[in-house]
Amino acid sequence: MANNPNIFYRDKKCIKCHRKFKTPQVKSNAVRIDKRDTDNCPYYKLDNPLLYEFYICPHCHMVFTDHFEEITKQKDKDILDRLFFKMRNVENLFEERNIDDGLRLAKLALVAGESLKETSIKLAPICLRIAWFNRYKEDVGEESRFLSNAYAHFEKAYNNSDLKIKDKSVPEDFVVYTLAELSYRIGVYINTKSWFNQLFKFPNRSRYVMKGRDRWSDIRQEITKVSK
Repeated sequence: MANNPNIFYRDKKCIKCHRKFKTPQVKSNAVRIDKRDTDNCPYYKLDNPLLYEFYICPHCHMVFTDHFEEITKQKDKDILDRLFFKMRNVENLFEERNIDDGLRLAKLALVAGESLKETSIKLAPICLRIAWFNRYKEDVGEESRFLSNAYAHFEKAYNNSDLKIKDKSVPEDFVVYTLAELSYRIGVYINTKSWFNQLFKFPNRSRYVMKGRDRWSDIRQEITKVSK
């Protein structure tokens, strides 16, 4: 168990083998956000709770998030057995984590989600986390690659009206703002203008509309220049 006073252990049930285990989490009163990037990537003064959004079962090594459904089909269990059960060097993943640990688990969660054919609205945030972890590591190439993957999944989710997780709607204005921001970051400027225009159709009281107006004001000249 970790000696960090900001870390506690909560009970979790594996979605694959259905056995219970303890998983580390950051105490809510220890979360201190220092700043955020324009795509909402947070920087924390103390421990980073994003590193603990991904669970690994100590019994079968399944990696998953809160948004994955319970696995009932034997064929899916067999696929995941081949992917995870023989995984090595996992001991440190059950305790306090660093950026490399979080990055490894996020990538494994993405592989699991893709194998289970999880919806794009569930895969997009994982891709975004991977991009952010690479940003923390200053790996620009990998960050850009996963920002592109996140954009593709958010766009697919939006176009398919696939905006639900556990019966809780994912706000459309959040998705549209994210698409506008990500398209700018990956250099697809023609889409950036379109997504901001789409965002401004939402009510002015929306926090993402207000945020989007400030953001569009900052990048509009560059977008216009490149589009000519």
